[in-house]
Order: sequence, then C-alpha cells, then structure tokens
Amino acid sequence: MGGIHSADTSIPAGGALIMLQRQGCCSKPESSLLEKPPFLSDQHWVTFHSKVSTAISKMWGPKLALMCLLAIPVILVSMHAPIPGKGHTAVTIVKAVVEHLLFFALIVGPRMITVKKNEKQDTVIRDACAELSKQTGISIEYRTRYTGFCRPKGAQPFRAIAFGPVAGQAPVPVFPSVMSVQVPQGSGPGTKLQVQSPSGQILEVVVPPGTSAGQIFQVSLPAPTPVAATLVVATPFIAVEGP
Repeated sequence: MGGIHSADTSIPAGGALIMLQRQGCCSKPESSLLEKPPFLSDQHWVTFHSKVSTAISKMWGPKLALMCLLAIPVILVSMHAPIPGKGHTAVTIVKAVVEHLLFFALIVGPRMITVKKNEKQDTVIRDACAELSKQTGISIEYRTRYTGFCRPKGAQPFRAIAFGPVAGQAPVPVFPSVMSVQVPQGSGPGTKLQVQSPSGQILEVVVPPGTSAGQIFQVSLPAPTPVAATLVVATPFIAVEGP
C-alpha cells in the first residue's frame, strides 16, 4: 500500500481549510491561495489577509539551497586545481578541510537559514489566527508539518489554516478533494497502488510518469459514497386473550 503523507488536510465540519503551501517538490507558501471563507466578514478578513500575506511574502523557498548545490561542482573543480610551489601533503590536508567546510556551509547552512527565517513568519501567522479567533469566536488553527530542519526522507513542507464551524451551523462532513501519496520503494511509473482516502474509501491509483520511489504525487478523490438510509416499519403487536 502506498505511503500517505501524514499532513492533516481534513476540513473541519462546517468550517473551511485554506492551503498556504501545497505539498510538492520545490513548493513555497503562496499568498494567492488566500481565499476568504464565506462566513467571515470583510472587515475581519481584510486585516487578517494583510498580516498573513505579508508574512508569506517574507518566507523563503528552496531556491537558495538549490543554488548553493549547483555551485558545489564548480568549487570542487577549483579546489583540485594544482597549486605550484606547495608541498603535496600539506596542500592535500588543507584542501580536504576546506572541502568539508564548504560542503557544510553550502548544504546545511542555506537550509538552516531558510528554516529559521520561515519560523519567524510562522509565528506571525499563528498570532494573526489567534487574534482573529478572539475577535470572531471561531476556532482557527494554523497547521504546519515538516517545516523544521529535520524531516523524513521525501517529506515536503505543509502549511494551512483551518477554520472551525460557525456557531449555530449544523456540521456537515467535508472531505478533501485531493490527497498526497508517496511512492513506496520498488515501485515506479505505471505501478498500481491501493490507498485509503480520508473518508475511508479504498482506491486504486497508478503512479504517474516521471515519478520514482520516495516522491509524492497528488490524487484526485471521488465524492464519498452516500450511505442509503433504510426505513424500518415496525409491526404493532396485538395481544389476544384466550377463551
């Protein structure tokens, strides 16, 4: 069975879910995904939207880390160029130390800087959600997953805002229209996988072309099958007295 990304994409009953960062390779938070839930007033939404969109604009994506990775081959070539007039052993030791330092600086450094910068903006968004919740009385949760420095192999960052049900509104079960599926080891394009949707349905999906083991792809979910109600008519029991 395919591994399902563990980010919580469920929509609160009677509420709404706003995706700020969809799971995918090289994805980053996008302010264009901010859409006002129908039960929020324009007055509350304008202030909230301004704070959240400003925080998102200050977030960094994986571009810095990718640019540093591309620079590694160039640096390695220059490091292995012969240096005239220097002792072979001393030069080798110095090069080895410098190479290790460069690898750390170019691989670990950019990602750590990006994570720290984005964590500050996550705090701003979380505070904005708490403020809006206090003003409206609506339960608002800022969901984040895999946004730290350490995360499982193949996992991608996830950010979303979940709005709870409006007071007085009957809860209606709502399920996401898409889900993320991680390709298991030993599988590839064309492989058929069985996955379980959030509504409990078992689906058969096919790994799309260009997707290898460990990568994640999106699957469109069918509408949950309604359960037919059975009307049971009770037969009245009439006691009959004997003669």
